[in-house]
Amino acid sequence: MAPDHRKRRNTSTAGPYLRGGPPARRRIRRPVLWLGGAAVVVLLVVALLGENGMRTYLRLRAERVRLEEDVQRLRTQREDLEAGLTALDEQTGDPEALERVARERYRMRKPGETVIEVVGEDELTTETAHDE
Repeated sequence: MAPDHRKRRNTSTAGPYLRGGPPARRRIRRPVLWLGGAAVVVLLVVALLGENGMRTYLRLRAERVRLEEDVQRLRTQREDLEAGLTALDEQTGDPEALERVARERYRMRKPGETVIEVVGEDELTTETAHDE
């Protein structure tokens, strides 16, 4: 067969231009791409650093963890106090035990009494060392 020397018809969608559509279309497309890219960058900055951004999320998450630890500590403290209250309720038949707990734990005194607190030797030597 003989080679076909007919002119080939351009079937591409770009037309006769080598770099895509006509020059006017390229002039419009480039600024639109830049604006779209800038919009994406602005959205990322707002998402990361904005009022409700990632930094705020991380700070609130850390605060939540701290508060959960506080709640657990307070629950344990409440359980201890309830156990002490139960033991105290069991001893209410004994007024001397109730008075002892009131004096030792809560430093209560009877009207007209003077409380004298005895300082331990360790505390006394520490205080005198600071005074000198």
